[in-house]
Amino acid sequence: MVFKGMRKYSVPFLVILVCINLFMAFPCKAGVIWSDDFDDGDYNGWIVVRGVFSAEEKTLNATSDGCNIVHLSPVAS
Repeated sequence: MVFKGMRKYSVPFLVILVCINLFMAFPCKAGVIWSDDFDDGDYNGWIVVRGVFSAEEKTLNATSDGCNIVHLSPVAS
């Protein structure tokens, strides 16, 4: 008798609990693996595949559409 009443409330409770867990953001530890802030005003070490780039104001910018630039790195994540 008691178990029948528990089942009536436990199933909706479990469904609500699962839904709450699906929408929760779980914190994770992350760190910077590699970065380039272009503080020297150039993009030395980068390989321009296509286009023209500028590294003014500590930001890498493409001067036209369809540009491509890469930087080789031994770091994998």
